[in-house]
Amino acid sequence: MTLDRDQQERAWILQLVQEFQEIVPYYRISLSQPFIRISESRTQFGSWQHYTRTLTISRFLIEDHRWDVVLEIFKHELAHMWVSERGLDAEDDPHGLVFQEACRRLGVAPWARTATVEIDPNTARSQHRHLSEDKERQVRRVEKLLSL
Repeated sequence: MTLDRDQQERAWILQLVQEFQEIVPYYRISLSQPFIRISESRTQFGSWQHYTRTLTISRFLIEDHRWDVVLEIFKHELAHMWVSERGLDAEDDPHGLVFQEACRRLGVAPWARTATVEIDPNTARSQHRHLSEDKERQVRRVEKLLSL
């Protein structure tokens, strides 16, 4: 079964919504569900736009990397969201101390805490995943579906 582009994007967005719903309580943070969209950017893995409350993830990040890598970039953008929703943005240094604290709170891997991310797939393991065998099987199925 092959999915068309729209179906594929819907599946990715639904999975990211589910990940958001698991991440927020796991890390005991208070965030409202953002609008999530998939971009065509090859140069920017993710972004957060405060005024539209839009969190964007690149299609190419999803297609070219493991889901755990996508989750670390997703959490990086959630850290920007956490900072901006508290009015703590530092325009001169958006990846400064406040952002680093938000990353720590969200368990963002050290390699994913900077503006220019060098992805290391060997260390890109999402920390919030402690799944049962059944749930892990479901995740593997979704990852397989996402790779289509």
